Amino acid sequence: GNSNTVFISRRPIYNRSGAVCAYELVYDCEALTRMLARKDPKAAFETFSNTFLKGAVEPLGDGTTAFIRMSRAFILQNYCKSLTKHGIVLEVSQLELDDVLNSYLTELRTAGYTIALDDFDFSGRPPDFVNTVKIPFEKLPPPNDISQMLSMLKQAKIKAIVTEVESHEQ
Repeated sequence: GNSNTVFISRRPIYNRSGAVCAYELVYDCEALTRMLARKDPKAAFETFSNTFLKGAVEPLGDGTTAFIRMSRAFILQNYCKSLTKHGIVLEVSQLELDDVLNSYLTELRTAGYTIALDDFDFSGRPPDFVNTVKIPFEKLPPPNDISQMLSMLKQAKIKAIVTEVESHEQ
């Protein structure tokens, strides 16, 4: 295979009424990391981000938001700053958070980027830089705790998206 190839797919995110409200852009982080490990990682990332935006975000063209998973390395190397702030959400896993990453994410939020926290586990209030939390269906709290959690998120002006929902009944 071509070592400069990174495949991107779009996974729809639906609202409560079943309409597509956003897309999650899924790609091979390892292939991108290998590309970035070459001589000029910044140029490689700029090529990727231009391709990413032209090939995956712009065709949406209807104002639909694109969630893009960002690895720790992308954030710490400041590669995110070459991405547009409009129509995209930078997504990071709660499992990767630490003081260093939190500082970079706070800076990105202050600069106008939208940040989503994936794998949110309710171990406390999300950090201040978070705009959206993504909660795997199987990690939802018991029904009587859900309204309390939603109220806490609403108070903090944080949107919630439940992921990995497999059926209409769920």
